Amino acid sequence: MTAATERDDAFDRPLDADLLIEASAGTGKTYALTTLVARLIVEERFDIDRLLIVTFTISAAGELRTRVRRLLQAARRAASGADVEPGSQAGRLGRRWRRRGIEDADALRRLTRAVRDIDRANITTIHGFCQRTLVEFALHAGTPFTFEVSGDNALAVGDAARDFWRRRMVGQPVSLLEHAQSQKFVLDEDTTTWVARHHAQVQETRGVRSPEALPNALESKRSAWLAAVRAAQAEWSDPAQRAAFQEVADPARWTAAARKKTRVRVRSRMVVEAFDTDAPEKLAPDCAGAFGAKALKAGFYKKNPPPAAPLFDHFDDIAEAGAAYGDLWLASQRLSLLEDAGRSLRHATRVDRSLSFDALLVELHRALDGSGGTELARRIRSRYPVALIDEFQDTDRLQARIFETIYPGGAGGRLFVVGDPKQSIYRFRGADVFAYLEAHKRLGSSDEALELKHNYRSTPGLIRAVNDLFSRERPFVLSDFGFSRAAPADRKRGELVVQDEDDDEAPFQFVLIPKGDGKPRTKPELTALAAKQAAEDIARLIAAGRDGRAELAGGDWPRALAARDIAVLVRKGAQGKAVAAALHELGIDSVEIGDDNIFRSDEAGSLHRLLHALCLDESEVNATQLLRGALAADLFGLDME
Repeated sequence: MTAATERDDAFDRPLDADLLIEASAGTGKTYALTTLVARLIVEERFDIDRLLIVTFTISAAGELRTRVRRLLQAARRAASGADVEPGSQAGRLGRRWRRRGIEDADALRRLTRAVRDIDRANITTIHGFCQRTLVEFALHAGTPFTFEVSGDNALAVGDAARDFWRRRMVGQPVSLLEHAQSQKFVLDEDTTTWVARHHAQVQETRGVRSPEALPNALESKRSAWLAAVRAAQAEWSDPAQRAAFQEVADPARWTAAARKKTRVRVRSRMVVEAFDTDAPEKLAPDCAGAFGAKALKAGFYKKNPPPAAPLFDHFDDIAEAGAAYGDLWLASQRLSLLEDAGRSLRHATRVDRSLSFDALLVELHRALDGSGGTELARRIRSRYPVALIDEFQDTDRLQARIFETIYPGGAGGRLFVVGDPKQSIYRFRGADVFAYLEAHKRLGSSDEALELKHNYRSTPGLIRAVNDLFSRERPFVLSDFGFSRAAPADRKRGELVVQDEDDDEAPFQFVLIPKGDGKPRTKPELTALAAKQAAEDIARLIAAGRDGRAELAGGDWPRALAARDIAVLVRKGAQGKAVAAALHELGIDSVEIGDDNIFRSDEAGSLHRLLHALCLDESEVNATQLLRGALAADLFGLDME
C-alpha cells in the first residue's frame, strides 16, 4: 500500500479528481487537510459552505474547525502583505498562488469571505452530516421533516431483541437451541449490546455469498447432519454398541476435570433419550461430540482407555456435521435478529419521529440505496461538490458506502479521503479494515495516492524502532495490506537524555512481568504489578530530572525533565486509576484524563457538600457543622479546628 510518487505534501496535488491521502500518526494529516481546504477556496473558488468536511468525533470536528480558521486567517495576512514565515503553511500557499498567477487581491478577497463565513462551514461528524442531510432533503429521503436525535436507543434495541426471541427462537429444535447456548447466543445483556453495536452495519452471513443462497445452504448442511444422525441410529440398535456407550458414559471412568467440563451425566442422559425415543435429530452437536472417539481419548485416564466402537466414530461425524449446520443456522439467526431489529427501529422512527445515532446512518443509506437514491445523491453533490473525509480508517462499511454512493467518481463530485491504514485494524472502536481496503482500491491507484511519510511528532529513534518491528512479510496478516516505513522529519526537536547507568536508552521497550510462584496471576494482580512498575520508573525519571541527570536536550528550550513531561496511556480507565494510585503511594501527584462522569468524582462530591452548606441558613440545624465539614474536605485541606 505505497504511493509511487515522491511528492509527499498536499500543496501540488491536482484538485480536479478524487484523492486518497494515507498518513501515519504525526505525519501531518490535519495539515494536509487544511491545506486542501485553503486551495479549494482560492484556486477552485469554492465558498466555504459548499465544502463538506467530515471527521468522526465532536471534539475532532471542533479542533479541525479551529485549525481551518487559523490557516485561513494566516493566509489572509500573507495575501495582505504582512510578514509571514516563508516556510510556514500560509507562506507556502502564498508563494504557490503567486506562481499560478493568482493575484494577492483576489486571494485576499476569497480568504476574507471564507473567514467571515467560517461559522457556516460544514465541519461536522458523520452523524451530524447524516442528520443535516435527512432534514435538508427530507422529501427525497422519505424521512420526517422534523425529528429529534435520541441517543443510542438502548431501550428500543432491547425490546427488539426480546421480540425476536419470542417470535423466532421459541419452537426451534432443541439441538439448535443447545448449540446456540453453547455459542453464548442467548437473550442477555451481552447479546443486546451486540445488536446495538451491529444492527446499523452492513452484514454478511458466514459462508453465504447472497441472502438468496441461504435456504439452499442451510438445507444442504442439515441433510449432511441428518445423514450422520441416521447412521448413528443404525448402530444404536445393536445391543453391543449400546453396551459400549453405557461403559464409556460411566462418570467414574472420567478424570474430575473432564467430568466437570463435559457434564457426563447430563449429556449421556440426552444421548439416551434422543435415541431411545427415536428422535436423534434432537441431539445437540456438542452432546454427540462429547462421546466421539476423539473426545473420549482425551477424557479418560490413560490407564483406562475407552473401548473402540463404530458408534463413537459416528458421534464424531454428528458433531462435525451438526456444528457446520449449527454454525450456519446461528449465523442466519444473528442476521435475522439484526434485520428484525432494524425494521422495528425504523418503525419506531416513523411513529415517534425520533432517530438514534445509528438510525441516522441507516436511514440515509436506505434512501441512497432506494429507487430515488440517484437523484438524492445528485442533489447532495450539488449542495456539497467536494467532500473531505478525515480519519477514514475509523469508518465501517455502511459509512463508507454512504460516501461511495454520493461520490461515485466521475459524476461531478470530488471525494478527498484522509486515513491511516494501520489504524483500520482497530475493530474495537468501529473500524473495518476491509472497508478501508475497498476504498483504497477505488481511490488509491499507485500513481495517484498521496502518502505522507515524514513523522513530525516522534523522535527518530522511536520511528526507526517501529519501522523495524513491522517491516516483515505480511505484518498485518492480510496479503494486500503491507507496512509503509515512516521517516523522521527534518526538524529540531528535544530528546530525552538520562545520565544514569541503570537507564536503558532504547526508544521502544517491552517490560515483561516475571511469573509468580504457584498458580498464574489474575488480571487485577497483573494490573497492579504493571502499575507499580510504571510508577517506579516514573519516580526514577522525575528524581533524575530534579537532580540534573535527566533533561530534554537538543530542542529550542532545553530544560530538566519534569513530571509534566510524562504521560501514561492505558486501554481502560481502571488501569489509569491503578497507575494514579501507585504514583500516589510514592508521593507523586497526577492528573487523570478520561471519559468518566465528572459528577461521580470525589471533587464533585466535595463541591456539592460545600454548596449545600453555603445554601443553608445559619439558624438551620447542623448548618455550622456541615459548613465546617465541607471546608475540611479535599478542596481546602483544612483541619476541623
